[in-house]
Amino acid sequence: MRRRQQELLPIGYYHLVFSVPHVLVPLIWQNKKVLFTLLFEASAATLLEVAADAKHLGAQIGFLSILHTWGQTLQPHPHVHCMVPGGGPSPDHARWVSSRSRWYASAIRSPVNSPWAPAAGCSVTASMPPIFARIC
Repeated sequence: MRRRQQELLPIGYYHLVFSVPHVLVPLIWQNKKVLFTLLFEASAATLLEVAADAKHLGAQIGFLSILHTWGQTLQPHPHVHCMVPGGGPSPDHARWVSSRSRWYASAIRSPVNSPWAPAAGCSVTASMPPIFARIC
C-alpha cells in the first residue's frame, strides 16, 4: 500500500459517482454490454469536458472509473465510481493547473433539466451524466 501511495500526486482527489435512474435498470440488465459501455463513455466524456472548460478547471485530467452493479442494499443499482485528481496539465502542457475546491460541483452537481423526467416517472439526479438525463 505504501508503494501505491508514493505514486499519488501531492494533490487532493475527488470521488464522484455517476448513476442512472431506477426506471432504466431493467433496460440496462437486458443490454449490459452496450449500456455499461455507454455509462462509462458518458461519465468519462462529462469529466473530460467539464475539466477542460476554463470556467471549471481548464485542464486535461486523468481518472479511474469502477463499475458497481449493486447498491448497498444488494438491489440492482448500476453506477460508476470515479477517482478524479484535483488538477491537471494545462491544454498546452506548459503548466500544472490546480483545482479550486470542488471544481466539478457547479457543472456536474447542478440540477439537470429534462422535460421527459416527469412523464417517465423518474427522478433526474444531479449525479447523472447528461446523456442519461436525456434518455430519462
